[in-house]
Amino acid sequence: MMAKGVISKELEWSEARRFFFWRARRRLNEEHLIKRIGDYLNNPASTRLEKVSRLNSWYPSSLDQKDDKAVALWIEEHHKNLDSHLKRVKSDGVKHALARLFKSDMKSTSEGLGEILNLLSSEDKQRILKHLK
Repeated sequence: MMAKGVISKELEWSEARRFFFWRARRRLNEEHLIKRIGDYLNNPASTRLEKVSRLNSWYPSSLDQKDDKAVALWIEEHHKNLDSHLKRVKSDGVKHALARLFKSDMKSTSEGLGEILNLLSSEDKQRILKHLK
């Protein structure tokens, strides 16, 4: 199977359980993050490849991405760092969603924003106005 490129390395039977444990742990961690990235992107056109490459860009260059154990442990130890990346993704997703809404129906979107502004306190309105300037 290795000659055909189906597998990347041969396993010793005595190491198989450990190998698959770390592979599964890594994949579960990554799939959880990929799902959150997809949810926060708020873009149905985004592909799995985009989400995976975004996640991979967050890994440090010193991390051996072929080592399942190292990647799984890095994800678990750096969840705060990953959360900050996810917050940026969420913020970008909201910005892009608003931009799409404005492009598709400016009148309805501006009316909706007017209603939202009526619900906000005067302090929140001032903060929004600062960002708009």
